Amino acid sequence: MSTPQPGVLAAGSLHAYFLTFTTDQGAARSAWIKAIRDILPTAKALAIREKRAGLFCTFGIGSDLWDRLSPGNRP
Repeated sequence: MSTPQPGVLAAGSLHAYFLTFTTDQGAARSAWIKAIRDILPTAKALAIREKRAGLFCTFGIGSDLWDRLSPGNRP
């Protein structure tokens, strides 16, 4: 089994799902910010409901979307 990158995942698991989303250039900035804010509570609720699953949630934002959400303030 491969070793997760330190600091990204606490421990490895047997299964993983990767969700990739693309954005419409016309999508409202406020809609994306709301969607991003809703991810953590949704993941926490699922982790509580399915404790044996050992759910981990890692979220990344691509550079193009980051520039649209927070121009000039990229980490």
